[in-house]
Amino acid sequence: MNGNQKINNLKRLVVIISIAILIVAVVLIMSIYNNKFGKVGGSSAGGRSTVSTSTTDVIIDPDNNGEEITNAPTTEVTTEPTSEATTAGGNVTTRTNKTTYKTQKPTSGQVVITDPPVKYNVVSHGSGSGFPNSNNTLEWALFDELNGRRNTPLQMSSELRSRAETAANNALGTYVDSLQKGFCTCPNDPNCICNTGGYKGEGAANCVYYNRSTYDEANRLVETNSEILNDNYKYVGIGVVQNGDNFGYVVIVD
Repeated sequence: MNGNQKINNLKRLVVIISIAILIVAVVLIMSIYNNKFGKVGGSSAGGRSTVSTSTTDVIIDPDNNGEEITNAPTTEVTTEPTSEATTAGGNVTTRTNKTTYKTQKPTSGQVVITDPPVKYNVVSHGSGSGFPNSNNTLEWALFDELNGRRNTPLQMSSELRSRAETAANNALGTYVDSLQKGFCTCPNDPNCICNTGGYKGEGAANCVYYNRSTYDEANRLVETNSEILNDNYKYVGIGVVQNGDNFGYVVIVD
């Protein structure tokens, strides 16, 4: 009897151990399964994220006409969580985000476009221009004479000088033509033609059929237009063109 009882007790122990092993195995299997397949979509940590962009910025036209202008101040995009739901197992988290857009606008105001200031290339004293038939010596002599009569000296501009020499050449052509046709018989004859063809800027012109002194020629030009001595002007172009014994003089200031 004792032997049978021992056998029965042993059988019960084997069954209990087997059940315990089975339970442990099931627990391990469920744990592995949950770790591998239980999380759907992963979890998201709570918090706030901010993204700043600077390449596709948009602002409103300062004139308030509804037009969009690119290359504007930076647009700030802010994302923050507003609600959260978690499953009973704590493995699946669903989050709803709220996104707000903040756009900076420029300070209102009118843009005024102005012309850039005129700039001239100043040439050194005594330099030649290369203009055909121009008399470089007389040009600089007249330059010195006029500056001697001013409070502030002028500077010779290559651009104004080229303009003056072109005008002087035109004037001399009409003057020589009037001499050849007999229209012009004396220095102050009103029939003497000295037509520059027009030039841009304040200036004076004169034509003569002999080599007049620089002092006298300066007087003649100032009598024609005294504004060439105005101290508001800073630059000058002087053109003296010669054809035989005939001369054309033009002074342009700016």
